[in-house]
Amino acid sequence: MYQKIDVQFECDCGEFIEETVDAPYPDFSAEKTRDSVNELDQYVSCPACSVEHTLTVMVSFNDASCYRGECIEVMCDLPYDPDREAEEITWAIEKNEQPETFRFHMNNVCKILDLDATVECEFSLNVMVHGYLIAAIESYLSTTFIFFVTSHKELMSKLITTDPVFAKKNIKYKDLIVEYENLKVTVASYLNDLIFHKIDKVHLLYKNVLGIDIEDIGWLYRAISIRHDCAHRAGYSKDGKPVEISKKSLFELKGNLERLVDTVQANVYNVVPNTKSVDDSPFI
Repeated sequence: MYQKIDVQFECDCGEFIEETVDAPYPDFSAEKTRDSVNELDQYVSCPACSVEHTLTVMVSFNDASCYRGECIEVMCDLPYDPDREAEEITWAIEKNEQPETFRFHMNNVCKILDLDATVECEFSLNVMVHGYLIAAIESYLSTTFIFFVTSHKELMSKLITTDPVFAKKNIKYKDLIVEYENLKVTVASYLNDLIFHKIDKVHLLYKNVLGIDIEDIGWLYRAISIRHDCAHRAGYSKDGKPVEISKKSLFELKGNLERLVDTVQANVYNVVPNTKSVDDSPFI
């Protein structure tokens, strides 16, 4: 049995590939982290040129990495358990608590940044807070979209009829009833795999399905790129240089994220006015 991991890399033809592949569990019998590494080869074909790439996924107790060929590093997120993902999908379908959960995380960030950390600890603390902020917005954007789309037949129909993956799906007559009964879960699972760590996909789906045009978010792409170094190299780049994160940059990122959530909250109820959350007041 394997975990799943999301990978992103550029093919030699120039095509940017995003895929979910299997990842091994670490060797839980190992006594030291360096001895806990397990490897697994996965194969991903480029949709543009059909070249098959061999990816080597490596997982230890506290890290995951992926390489293409001999030594080309591939961007990847941390591996996740598919069973736990199923629980998250159920929560996203049934619960409209996304803004409250996001607000809870933002309040915690303020408290954490107010801690009197030593100079030696401040960098490590900032690295962890940066990753926490990105995880909070990824979760909000993904689960909010899933909740509203799966709660409204019109939106689910719009997604299914316009999305290329669903458009190619063939269903036998004998499977129609089963597919219909499981449609919410099918759509939610597909969306969860597609957009949770892929902000570019989130941007397009919000615009095409909900009609919400999230404005320029180049700052968010940059923050996600920094998060990769935070998650996989404890705040250091491939060149061994520490990432530039400070309390000031974290408060700026927090403010940008809150304004982004305010924009979504202010517009989503224009699309689906009969679905209200417990707390939809603005952050600022």
